[in-house]
Amino acid sequence: MASININILNVCKFHFCFYTLISVIPLHVMVNSTITAAVGQNVTLPCQVLNYSGTFNAVMWNRPDLEKNHYVFLFKDGHIDPEDQHDIYKNRVQLKDRTMKDGDVSLILKNVTFNDRGKYECFIQRETNNTDTDNNELITSISLSVVPPGHVGLSAGLTVAALVGVGAIFGVVMFLRHQKKKKNSPPPAAPEPDMMLI
Repeated sequence: MASININILNVCKFHFCFYTLISVIPLHVMVNSTITAAVGQNVTLPCQVLNYSGTFNAVMWNRPDLEKNHYVFLFKDGHIDPEDQHDIYKNRVQLKDRTMKDGDVSLILKNVTFNDRGKYECFIQRETNNTDTDNNELITSISLSVVPPGHVGLSAGLTVAALVGVGAIFGVVMFLRHQKKKKNSPPPAAPEPDMMLI
């Protein structure tokens, strides 16, 4: 009985140490995705910090093709920092949830234009006040594709229509094959006279 208790204690120590280690190591998943928006729409660029403890100092959204000292959006020390924000994003971007509940640091981009297309990166900064992207932790990378107004739904509708069309053609071909087989098969044999009931 004593050896069983010691083994259980060792297993519990292992699990405690393992889960403690996991909770200390910052975990995040970098997601690369593409989002399509139409000109004039508002679009949300998703960014979720896993293992969020509320301890990071800054959230920065950036585009690699912007000038080095400019960014799309910076939330630092509890407020938006517009000082080096690129002009085309002023008054057009905001956090989806300013409280960043559960690590949600998604960005809303208002009134999308063709100039907005490109790659967006979401960074967080856990400990320092330096906003240089080299010292920040990349959480997600998103490509934004911009289409003329009305084309987002149109492309989805065309895809569905194409699938329905292919399905209809397949159905007609299968029906015609079945009819041809039925036509070419020999008629059922007539019963033999001795087996007929009189």
